[in-house]
Amino acid sequence: NGLAKRYQDIYDFIVIMNLSKGISYRSTNPVDVSKISRIYGGNGHYHASGSPLPEELKEMLIQTYFGKQKKKLKKKGGIRYESK
Repeated sequence: NGLAKRYQDIYDFIVIMNLSKGISYRSTNPVDVSKISRIYGGNGHYHASGSPLPEELKEMLIQTYFGKQKKKLKKKGGIRYESK
């Protein structure tokens, strides 16, 4: 809720994607994020809700944001995501 409060004058709501837990929706403005989460199979409260992160979206996010870095991380022994 800290992010939603910090940016309440700029954004109506905040979406947080955690690759291992799912998607969180937060708002402080008059936006019912529980309605948004229900569209994606989730539930929650007016200002704080969540939904599952579909495997297809998770894979797309990983490829989009980490795909180019994957080989570099392997070579350096860094942390890497192992898909199923």
